[in-house]
Amino acid sequence: MALIQKERKLNRLKEYDYSKNGYYFITLCTKDGIEYFGKIENEEMILNQFGETAERCWKEIPNHYDNVEIDEFVIMPNHIHGIISINDDNDKWTEHCSVPTNTTNTERRYGLLSKILKSFKNVVIKDIHEKFSDNKFQW
Repeated sequence: MALIQKERKLNRLKEYDYSKNGYYFITLCTKDGIEYFGKIENEEMILNQFGETAERCWKEIPNHYDNVEIDEFVIMPNHIHGIISINDDNDKWTEHCSVPTNTTNTERRYGLLSKILKSFKNVVIKDIHEKFSDNKFQW
């Protein structure tokens, strides 16, 4: 019996340069909507250890990218909403990635925002797996 895979909804504009200056509203969801980050009690979000890890890593994003700032964000039980600001007056790519990459300008136009989010997700997963080895956390 073949598995039927649900087609993913495109979440990016086809030819948009996601390294451009601006504010980007981000939503990151956990795999299968599993509530990994905590729970809501009395209309207040109570972060668990995974949620605290995600919050710490989100706040550290500007430490890894010049001219990238985080604005408002909220961590919910199974997703994160946040605003990321890219403000690169010199129009130079300013990523301080822990893994060196060779990226061309063509790759760049699809890249900075995607790289920020991919790095964030990877760091959160790595941190959670190292600290809580019995977990099954996934994006």
